[in-house]
Amino acid sequence: MIVTSSGISESIAEDARASLDAQVAQLQAEGKLEPGKSSHEQLTWTPATLAAAQEFLKIVDLTPLKSLVVDAKREDIQWGMPIIYSNVLRDPLKYDKSGPKEGIIGILALGTVQLPEYGDSREVEIESGSAAFFLESDSVVYRSCGGSRGILFYISIKKP
Repeated sequence: MIVTSSGISESIAEDARASLDAQVAQLQAEGKLEPGKSSHEQLTWTPATLAAAQEFLKIVDLTPLKSLVVDAKREDIQWGMPIIYSNVLRDPLKYDKSGPKEGIIGILALGTVQLPEYGDSREVEIESGSAAFFLESDSVVYRSCGGSRGILFYISIKKP
């Protein structure tokens, strides 16, 4: 299941997306974004992506996570990395779990992002500046999400 939330302004998100252009061009030149190579590639933080993450922390609304039966606070967000989703082959890449733990994975969209399918969700597109959250225990299917950029983050689920 994918839960979405509003986030940062589109202009801040677009500035962050544009700041990654040189890195994306390098990955393309190296052939790392060719269909079927991987589901995504890690990018390096830029001043604009750091500014987007800091702005997101100031204004993020985590109340939609209650539909995932999770109560989280801003302080629980652990930043991962800026990424670009790779293109996939006709046969989608499928994984039983999104990650190795039992938390929440989030992505802050830098430009429009076509998300992979998580759990029982279908394809979902989120607008630049908004965020999506999903359980790390959900299965994931990567189809046509190539070229989308975002910043991954993680929220630990506190066990009683």
